[in-house]
Order: sequence, then structure tokens, then C-alpha cells
Amino acid sequence: MKYLGIDTSTGSASVALAMENVVIETVLGQDCRQSAMIITAIDELLKVNDVNMSDLQGVACVAGPGSFTGLRVGMCTAKALCYATKIKMYSVSALEAMAWQVLDAGHEGNVCVMLDARNDQIYMGCYSLKAGQEPQPLMEDKAGSINDLLPEALGLMGETIILAGTGIYAHMDMVPATAKVVEDIDRPSAKAAASIAGYMDQKGVYADPVTAAPNYLRKSQAERAREVAN
Repeated sequence: MKYLGIDTSTGSASVALAMENVVIETVLGQDCRQSAMIITAIDELLKVNDVNMSDLQGVACVAGPGSFTGLRVGMCTAKALCYATKIKMYSVSALEAMAWQVLDAGHEGNVCVMLDARNDQIYMGCYSLKAGQEPQPLMEDKAGSINDLLPEALGLMGETIILAGTGIYAHMDMVPATAKVVEDIDRPSAKAAASIAGYMDQKGVYADPVTAAPNYLRKSQAERAREVAN
């Protein structure tokens, strides 16, 4: 089975190709021209590895939360590819993708991953990690203040949890001494999305290329400002 992964949820977009027991990833780096670069990156990744779109089982896209514009770029790309080629589409949570990276780094147990959402807000997801399995959600992904969400996670999973993500760095004073902080996992990745696609395929969990949409978890800053003004 071969799966293509796409992540444009942050400034560092990436594409990946999962083949048998290897996953090859190309990171595009910090650039505002993701919409112009992503198709070229996919084309080059497939050509270098002698893979055609018709060889793919499906395309996995990081659906959010994350950058509103970035998510739309990745989602539209995945939707177009899957609709045109009639292959399967998988919609992957950005937070589950980060949890998978924690597992891939060799950690098992309960993990709370947090992405900085700016304005003292975070995106948070809590998962159970076990080798050889897809991260299992312990609660719905959420957006809000770390002052509210981290205590909720600790109450659910205890103070021996694993923590990862950019959301914790400015709030290390809230981290229990018994928690394990995994560093260097600061964004989702196409590699994680392509890897998770295999588990989703086994379960028959697919997205509809026609109706699939980003999962922002919260309203945009413009929408929130408009509500305050009204």
C-alpha cells in the first residue's frame, strides 16, 4: 500500500510518501507560497520514487487545527487529487499527527499535545499511545486557554502524562514535575498523516472529497473581532 501525505497546517508545509515499511518526507520550509509550491513538491516526490498517482491507495491531509489559510490550501489540494483520480481521501487531525510523532519517537502512555494558537490560546488533544497502534483519542480536540485546558487534561490522565508541542513552552510553570516533556515536536507533519492513513484504511474511515472541510476548532480572528464590534 502507498499513501500520499499532505500537511499545510503551519508555515512549514510538507508532503510525504508512505511505502511498505518506509515513509519519505519533503519539508518545504517557511514560505507563504504554499499554494504554488505544494503541487510541484508532490509531483517531484512521486517522480523521484517512481510512483504514479494511480499507484496510491489514497491521500491523507492534515485537516486542522492550524493556519486557516494553510489548511484550505492542503484540503483543496487533497480534495482535487482524490476527486480527479477516484482514490481514497483521509482527513487527519493535526493533533493526532503530533501524537503519532511522539509515539514514533519511542514514547508510550497518555500524551497531551498542544499547539500555540496565539492570543494566549492553545489547541489541545489527548491520546493514548501504544506501539503498533494508531493514537487513540481520550477526549475531543479542543481550543481555548491553557489555564482551562491543561488542568482538564491533568484531571483526566494524571500528572504522569507526556506533554509535547509549542503550546507548553510559554507555560512551563504549569507543568507538573512528574510529567514528561518531549521536545522538538512543534508541528504536525505529512509523514505522520501518511502513516496514520494506513490505520484509517484498515478501519474503513474515509473522507468525502466533495464535502471534506478543514477543522478549525475555533472562529478566525476576524470573525471574533466582528462579534465584539457588534
